[in-house]
Amino acid sequence: MYLIEKCTKCKSTFTTEDLAGNYVYELVNGLTAPINRTAGWCYHCDTLRPIEDLDPTANDQRIAELSNSVKKPVGFFKSLSGKHNEQSRKDVDELRALELLKQALLSRETDPKCLECGSSDVEPVNGDAGGCYRPSCGGQLVENKEPIFAYMEYPLQIYSLNGDLLRSEDL
Repeated sequence: MYLIEKCTKCKSTFTTEDLAGNYVYELVNGLTAPINRTAGWCYHCDTLRPIEDLDPTANDQRIAELSNSVKKPVGFFKSLSGKHNEQSRKDVDELRALELLKQALLSRETDPKCLECGSSDVEPVNGDAGGCYRPSCGGQLVENKEPIFAYMEYPLQIYSLNGDLLRSEDL
């Protein structure tokens, strides 16, 4: 499902599909971590785009949950379960990836980038995209209240920790 937003001045339209996608950072040893993103205005694309959210504390709650889960003692019979061991391995990998991502974001010196074109000439939109002003024409985006239903599959977009697109993989 997506919503269409229309500019009150120039009548350009934007959809929530413009902000969707499957974006990850590539870490060491083949690990990946999802890119936290937000809606933002990209001055290079001259439209709303997904941009990086570089808040290093964004995943703190998930890190705490995984840390508690990994440290939790399990009974002897449960420890023999293949399903439990597989989930534990996934939790450890996710925890490692999120901790590596947090450290990388704390030391990153480049500005957030547009995940579509790679430009750092971006400005986050506060709140949702509806009601924001378009810098190019001064119009305001107004949300259409009637959703349109569609199913979209997005390729996996893999980025370096500096926000540069490395490759795209079809799922």
